[in-house]
Amino acid sequence: VPVEPDPRPAPSAPPFLPPPGLPSPDEFLRFQLLGAVPAIIAGLALWLATWIPLTRGLVRGPDVEIERRSVIRKLAIYLIVFVSAVTVLISATFALSTVGRRLLGDPIVEPFTSMWHELASSIPLVLVFGAVWQFHRRVIEGEAARESEMIRAATIRRLYTYLINNFDRNSRDRCQILLLSAVFQR
Repeated sequence: VPVEPDPRPAPSAPPFLPPPGLPSPDEFLRFQLLGAVPAIIAGLALWLATWIPLTRGLVRGPDVEIERRSVIRKLAIYLIVFVSAVTVLISATFALSTVGRRLLGDPIVEPFTSMWHELASSIPLVLVFGAVWQFHRRVIEGEAARESEMIRAATIRRLYTYLINNFDRNSRDRCQILLLSAVFQR
């Protein structure tokens, strides 16, 4: 069944108002940064709502030692550290490759793109997840200092160190490949 076009004219702006224009790249960047603030605040509130009750169980209560030795708790903390470390390292790699491409003369070809615009998506991730990473890393260090079984704590620290160093090396290699590809495309 064919559809008839609407005979009414399309709505337009009143004649005394200028037509709305597109936002400038700076305004677009400002909107993007302002849009990230509520998510950061909500994430911080959600994290505090769960972290504070969990830490209270480690300070007082009948099951303090059992809670400190909980494998699930340690697994959750290490998972948070791993995810935040991966996010920081990937975002830092993108930020460094962006800066490196611009220093090597890579032209900006897309609309609403500038070095600041490209960094606006990775730098907040580095800052937020870097803070999460450092906080939970200190929690792990505090746990390892309290750990009565030094061998197990050393194994956990070695595993963490090897995982992060391996990922960092891979990220550094990817960044070097991106920079070299930008150089040789010229």
